Amino acid sequence: MLEKEKIRKLADEREKKVRTRYGRLVDAYHKRTDHRQSIIDRRNEKDSTFGKIQEDRDNYTSMLKFSTALKLQDKVLTHSPTHSPTHSPTYLLIHLRLRM
Repeated sequence: MLEKEKIRKLADEREKKVRTRYGRLVDAYHKRTDHRQSIIDRRNEKDSTFGKIQEDRDNYTSMLKFSTALKLQDKVLTHSPTHSPTHSPTYLLIHLRLRM
């Protein structure tokens, strides 16, 4: 009878160790999965942020090109005899405070 109790006790201890080991493996799996998902989320957020910055840069560049074209047009118009400074596109742009 004493021998059966020892065997049962050893089996219970082994079972407890197995359950603990299995629990640790499951926890490690979940931690790795969460870590990988956080990396993917951060990468997507950075891509989104970069897209917004690129869009702002493109808008700024197009505004610079537009203002440069207006200034060039003003230069051409200032040399014409019928030029009026208050009707130039740059004058209107500045004084009407058109901002993109």
